[in-house]
Amino acid sequence: AIGNLLRMRKTVTELDLHWNHLTGDSARELIRGLNENSQAGGVLERLDISWNPLGKVGGEDTCMQMAQLFRNTKTLIHVDISKCDLSMEHCQILA
Repeated sequence: AIGNLLRMRKTVTELDLHWNHLTGDSARELIRGLNENSQAGGVLERLDISWNPLGKVGGEDTCMQMAQLFRNTKTLIHVDISKCDLSMEHCQILA
């Protein structure tokens, strides 16, 4: 649902979704929406998705989508992904 909202709302500058149990398909859908928002001229600057178990289910795919977001966005200046159960391999994907 949030991913769909982000596709349509290009004026969102801050998004705080910490501690929402995002993982697997829901995490990937969110990141996909963020990628599409960025490609459509979105202005998101700050993203807090900390304390979500992003690395638990499908973490590699989620991290690949996040890495794409980091490469393609021009406005995102702060991302909090602390305490997201990311392994060293996940972090290498993000790097």
